[in-house]
Amino acid sequence: MALENILKDAVANAMGATIAEEVQEIVAKETRRALRDHEDELTTLVRAAVASAIGELLNREGRVK
Repeated sequence: MALENILKDAVANAMGATIAEEVQEIVAKETRRALRDHEDELTTLVRAAVASAIGELLNREGRVK
């Protein structure tokens, strides 16, 4: 009986891993699509975030008055 439970768990784990891999592939594909579709918006947001971070660091060091 214990061996049967171990085998059942092993099969369930293997099936779960397969499903998880498939979900991960789908999420990756959809993420790449979304990034392509919104590349300009994301570029603008990243540039603004970097500029803000640089400004904050310069302000902390007293380089900006």
